[in-house]
Amino acid sequence: MRWVQHASTALSETVFAIIVNGNAVGSIGLVAKDDVYRKSMEIGYWLGEEFWGGGIMTEAVGAISDYGFDRFDIVRLYADVFEWNHASVRVLEKNGYVFEARLKRAVIKDGMVTDALIYSNLK
Repeated sequence: MRWVQHASTALSETVFAIIVNGNAVGSIGLVAKDDVYRKSMEIGYWLGEEFWGGGIMTEAVGAISDYGFDRFDIVRLYADVFEWNHASVRVLEKNGYVFEARLKRAVIKDGMVTDALIYSNLK
């Protein structure tokens, strides 16, 4: 509940709840970069596991990507994906994101150090 309250007040222009049947089941948002990276935004998202595989996130990523390019003065959106998250890679690729780089041993998740994959979509 605290996250929903925070997102609906402090970050309402760039962070959104994903609602199914009146319930928040996930989130998607954009993080603005600054200085020499100010023409880029990072996209991030998550979805409750029981809603995986239904196309919800593919639709949400497409919508937030369009929103980001239309609403903000940017030329690039990008996502940082755990190397093992093939479903997230598919969601990004379905929305025109392309593989840019592999950052070796760059992140830790559940106690495991793993590579991060960078995907981008250019305006």
